[in-house]
Amino acid sequence: MSRLRFDASRAVATDFGVAEERLARELDEFDSCRAEIIEAPFFRLPAQQLADYGAVREASEVGRIFKIANTIHDKIDAVVVLGSDSHAAGPVALRDACCDPYHNELTRGGRGSKPRMYFAGNYLDSDSIGALLNRLRGGGYGENAPESRWAMVVIDPCGQTRETSVVLPHFIAALEASLEGGGESSRASNGDYVIPITGKSGPLRSFATDIGCSEIYDLRDDIPASHSIFTAVGLMPAALLGLDCMKLLEGAVAMNEHFISAAPAQNVVLQYVCTNALLAQRCRVVNVWTEALQSVARWYTQLLDEPLGTTVMTTPSDLVRQTRSARSAASDSCCQPGTVVHHWATSAWRMDPLSSEPFRGGLVKSAQVEATEPPASGALPSEPDSRSTATIPQLLAERMGTTRDAVHQSGYPTTCFELPYIDTYTLGQLFQMLMIATAIETRCRKACPSGV
Repeated sequence: MSRLRFDASRAVATDFGVAEERLARELDEFDSCRAEIIEAPFFRLPAQQLADYGAVREASEVGRIFKIANTIHDKIDAVVVLGSDSHAAGPVALRDACCDPYHNELTRGGRGSKPRMYFAGNYLDSDSIGALLNRLRGGGYGENAPESRWAMVVIDPCGQTRETSVVLPHFIAALEASLEGGGESSRASNGDYVIPITGKSGPLRSFATDIGCSEIYDLRDDIPASHSIFTAVGLMPAALLGLDCMKLLEGAVAMNEHFISAAPAQNVVLQYVCTNALLAQRCRVVNVWTEALQSVARWYTQLLDEPLGTTVMTTPSDLVRQTRSARSAASDSCCQPGTVVHHWATSAWRMDPLSSEPFRGGLVKSAQVEATEPPASGALPSEPDSRSTATIPQLLAERMGTTRDAVHQSGYPTTCFELPYIDTYTLGQLFQMLMIATAIETRCRKACPSGV
């Protein structure tokens, strides 16, 4: 299977004062961290999850997740994930990257009977919480019994995190009311619709035991919330959405193997760390070229600790505006000296490409064209004059190339992450790569985050 590609040729270059000798020294320094990183709990976790599932199947954490996820969708049409921003960022990123952008608006049949998914408990926003409760009371888009029911995944170390604990009573009351309306009024039945992920003890575990939850998943204290995407925190929402959790874990393991075995000069993790260490003294900018990866970029910005400097997520239009405004003396743009721009893109699209022929008035006969092999990220379309047959992906590739050139010529080091596809396997690689890179950076700067 394909591995994500990282191109730092427009950053690690003599243009920006990075000679080969200096690059080699930095790579050797970061390479010395490898032995320590591979012993970190988050690093070993994906392989451990796969091995446990292969050995004991249903008794493993992954097997217990599949047990619930593969049966509960017959009973419900929606799931609410309650948890802190650090816990929720990973599941949000997986949903937004892998599901239809309008997943929650599709009918039950259009979703393959997989539930709509909402997130709460990460902000003290009364309006959004109240609106979500009203939406849940409204049910799904059909008349059958599961359309009126929903479940919730509650992620909390003990049930006392302020944002989550404040909203939890409201959702418990709403859940009980929905079950009473469906003829399931016994308190014990609530346990079929509450999926707790919590610590070894505390109010949430006691509550889950009291209402008879069939499974209670442990929230590991050796894995920080920001790194918990390969625990039940990330795997349960992913499984509920019908995503391939095994491929997600396999992608992470593939990145681990690459990190362990690849020489420093070919190691994408070490190359990325080195680029930031040499050139991103002030800021790193993540420029996202597809909406599917925007939530992944948000997850990454909260993964980084303050000692690693400012990280900004942007879009192509904003990036061009920022680089232009940075030329003025009074600018407070993020694009100042000491900034590296990381482009995130994909070279393949899920749907048939749409024509990029501009509107000229009158009726449009067809907006689609035959699928063609997408150009390499940043490359120009093979026939840029033939606009009538060009596609939107080709137009985007052309724009990406010109934008990268413009940013580079303005004096900013630029790199490019290219995902061959956006699926759970490549996302598993990306998540693990960024967690490894962050761990190396924090260790080498003597600012190790707790538990990593």
